[in-house]
Amino acid sequence: MFSPLRGKTIYAQRLTENACIADLTDLGFTRLIPKFIVLIENFDGLETVIEDEIEMPYPYLHRIVMRTWGSDPLEKRQDEFINRVATMPCFFYRVFNGRTQWNSLTMRLRDFMSHETIFWRDYTPSPSPVRVKRWLVESA
Repeated sequence: MFSPLRGKTIYAQRLTENACIADLTDLGFTRLIPKFIVLIENFDGLETVIEDEIEMPYPYLHRIVMRTWGSDPLEKRQDEFINRVATMPCFFYRVFNGRTQWNSLTMRLRDFMSHETIFWRDYTPSPSPVRVKRWLVESA
């Protein structure tokens, strides 16, 4: 599988991650930053199998952040951001390591992968958008 971001991914991801965190702070979403960082860390490695650059976790999250700017009240913008994160294309990817399926909210992909790891893109997101939203706002 070909990815145009391979080779320069780590550097590009760090720049994007730092920009997203700065933008989240500027937007007033500081309480979501710890969950955002967990997602970033848990999805690290998925870019090696994603073929469509639009679905890459870091650029996708950065686009979500950029679309959230506006004059709407903070609560409305934050709800919109959470809805967009909960439906990211990354949640359509499944990973199986020969024993169990990867849970993107609780496991780091790089720690989960083994030599028997299988990746595929499914037709429905997992976990569900409702579960992702609940996870994003709990203890945030």
